[in-house]
Amino acid sequence: MDTNDQIQFSNNKFKLAYTNWCKAIEKPEIASRSSNGAYQNIPEYQAIIDIGEPALDDLEMVMKQKKGMYHMLYLAVIKIKKWDQSDFKGILGNQAITEKVLQRLNEEKKR
Repeated sequence: MDTNDQIQFSNNKFKLAYTNWCKAIEKPEIASRSSNGAYQNIPEYQAIIDIGEPALDDLEMVMKQKKGMYHMLYLAVIKIKKWDQSDFKGILGNQAITEKVLQRLNEEKKR
């Protein structure tokens, strides 16, 4: 995904992991699938999660920009923050979950 060169990342580890994930999800065996798991249950996604808290600012930035498959990144935030996934049950659609995740991140920053 060549748009990554235009994004100003604050964390180089995140930039590398995110770029690798973007490349991985462009592979036909992933891009042709409609399930979230195809995008989220791959080593490149786990690499984003493994960065932990230092990835959160960049994750938030990417999700707010709403480019590419941004709406698949919500689960990385949930896992890094160790939030209960059931807090987001009943919300329909990845974009709506992403908005709720961003809202919760913002609320936590205000505390």
